[in-house]
Amino acid sequence: MSKGKIKDNSETRTLAAVTFSHVAQHFYVGLSVLYPAMMADLDLSYTQLGIITGVAAIMSGFLQMAWSLLSRYVSRRILLGLGNILMSAGCLLFGRAQSFIEIMGGNVVSGSGQAAQHPVGTSILTNKFSNNKVSRALSLHYGLGYVGNIVSPVLLSFIAVSLDWRRATYALALIPLISGVTVLYLLKGEKSALRSIQGNETTNFWEDVKSGLRIKSVVLLIVAQAFAVGGTGMGVIISYTPLFLKNKLNMGILETSWIYSLAVIGGVLGTLAFGYLAGKFGNLKTAATLVGTGSLLILLLTLHNAFTFILIPHLFLIGGTSFAYGSLLQAHLATVLTPRQRDVVLGLYFTLGFGVSSIWTALTGFLIDAYDSFNPAWILRAVLGTIAFTLILLASRHSHKVHTIRTLPATD
Repeated sequence: MSKGKIKDNSETRTLAAVTFSHVAQHFYVGLSVLYPAMMADLDLSYTQLGIITGVAAIMSGFLQMAWSLLSRYVSRRILLGLGNILMSAGCLLFGRAQSFIEIMGGNVVSGSGQAAQHPVGTSILTNKFSNNKVSRALSLHYGLGYVGNIVSPVLLSFIAVSLDWRRATYALALIPLISGVTVLYLLKGEKSALRSIQGNETTNFWEDVKSGLRIKSVVLLIVAQAFAVGGTGMGVIISYTPLFLKNKLNMGILETSWIYSLAVIGGVLGTLAFGYLAGKFGNLKTAATLVGTGSLLILLLTLHNAFTFILIPHLFLIGGTSFAYGSLLQAHLATVLTPRQRDVVLGLYFTLGFGVSSIWTALTGFLIDAYDSFNPAWILRAVLGTIAFTLILLASRHSHKVHTIRTLPATD
């Protein structure tokens, strides 16, 4: 691209484009409300569901790094648009599936497209916004993106009840297709959406990785996220909360979708609110508080053997604490890494997080099948969240020490 065509869009336009892509991704996440009907139609077990979601998550996880590497040589705008189009294609394949293997194939294609959103979208925003703005920008990006989780379950449930679950997936495929085209249009020429390696600039991938990982808090947060995604992580919540409501507590599909949507509203409001509070109390301290509180709330799910109205605010609070921590960890990484380190380390961060998440998701399904109960799954998640909480606290203390050393006044 010639220099004359390179431009700086407004921060609002760039944030809107990347966030719309995130909304589309979370519209796809709402597909989980169709799992009960899909499982009944195709005679699938919880273990098979865990494998379906787990294999797709593994592919999506490892492809995070591939998309991140591609962003060094291919326009981020093109990559983000293409990811959305792949999501749309996978959704169509999912709806046409007649077997376990075909369902898994559609999920893998969609997961491959979804893999572009976090490393590419986050890279665009962290390059667009300065350090003092990036925390709130990412919180807005994630919080508004989760609106897709609110609207999608209700919309898909309505279509599934009126027609069937397959037609609901066909309608869903339109959303990422539209967002892909929108991204390609709105980010055309945007400087922060170009490839990260320009012209004849020299680059050493491994040196960028090693220099980023020499920062102790970075390593601690990458490992912490690997546990957090299985504990208070949104992926496990999305996959199994509707099934808990429908199959364990015997709630109808519309009741399930409404209660699930209220939990996601908690996630949206929590992400926006805690993104603001993190500006006052610090990203890592706020994230540690959220993960610790979320772990306790998840453990308390073992007390619910039948539906009571207390479950609604309980799930609302779980959503509020579980969705918000990720944007805060990423905001911290953005402030301690150089732009070149940021691209590759964020790729590693998302690759490990999404890859390990697939293991926890599959293990969760296995535990539910093996014990014919959701309680072992809730206990596992609480333990994983507690480990993540401890690691984030350690990262926070280390960052504070480094900051204190760097800001001490010089002495004679």
